[in-house]
Amino acid sequence: MTSCADNSCPTPILGNDLAGFSAENTTFQSTTGLTLIEALNLSFTIFNAGDYFIRWWYVWSYDSISQSFSARVQVDNSINLINPAAVDGNQTLHIQEPSDAGGTGNGGTKQRFISSGFAVVNFSAGSHDVDLDFASTFSGNTASIHHCRLFVQRA
Repeated sequence: MTSCADNSCPTPILGNDLAGFSAENTTFQSTTGLTLIEALNLSFTIFNAGDYFIRWWYVWSYDSISQSFSARVQVDNSINLINPAAVDGNQTLHIQEPSDAGGTGNGGTKQRFISSGFAVVNFSAGSHDVDLDFASTFSGNTASIHHCRLFVQRA
């Protein structure tokens, strides 16, 4: 640990090794559109450049027996964290076909699925954001998401 007796050190991003940034949205959100919409955004300022863990967690559902739910986690509106090295552009998204429709409950189905993941991102000092977006892959089918969480912590 560096000592800064003259207070010349930058303000640390973390109060201790376990602190960080987080955001949560427990609201049930739905869309029938094909355009990805933001379910949750986490904006924060990095004082010390370096590697940071980004973690995400969400509950989703999709009202279809033949189409798919899609979601993405994106850093600074440019870096996709779900399978970012994929050749097929669609594979940078979480795409999954649950095969359930017409059930009871919010979003037209009683089934719920949990998705989570993490990545290490090297951040420069400054303002950044991480967002979780979702959409339907077939117009008119209901894609739903809730209990979304994002975490950023120094690696």
